[in-house]
Amino acid sequence: MPTINIYGVDSFFKHGIESILADIQLRIPFEQKQVIPQIDIWIISQKCLTDVLPFVNRPTPRVPSIVFCSERCQRLLQGTPIDWTVCLFGLDISIARFKKELPKKIAILLLTGRFDIHRNPQLHLSTMEIETVRHLSMGYSPHRVAQLTHKSVKTISTHKRNSMKRLGVSSNQELMMKVKILGLH
Repeated sequence: MPTINIYGVDSFFKHGIESILADIQLRIPFEQKQVIPQIDIWIISQKCLTDVLPFVNRPTPRVPSIVFCSERCQRLLQGTPIDWTVCLFGLDISIARFKKELPKKIAILLLTGRFDIHRNPQLHLSTMEIETVRHLSMGYSPHRVAQLTHKSVKTISTHKRNSMKRLGVSSNQELMMKVKILGLH
């Protein structure tokens, strides 16, 4: 059985997770020489997008993590380089579904080294899209970015819109947080 650490400020949710973990039997086939890993469980129950930063900047980023968070926070974390070792669950997941999904996800993690084998961890932004979001994240307006890059405001708006679509975000705030998480700033 892997070592499981639970992080979060919501003590009610934490207690619920601990109770569920005590109820389910994680029967995982280990090879003789395989090391039993550590798995961290993070509960990000606050509404503010900046609440994902303690998770993103955690001291042991390579430890596989299960994260309970809002849909907005999931959009920030999906597709990032940490995505392969992070399993995301919504805060509203039912106990029955969680009990069913957790053993499957942990077995996939141990067999493949990542939770989701079908997700591509790379985000493909063009050079101009990266430059555009970098300038925007520094607080420049689209008009100022257009001046700096010698492009039209319409072109800058198109790069921003395309970047948001490729990064899977739906607001300026989410875009700025995703840029920070990806280290594009």
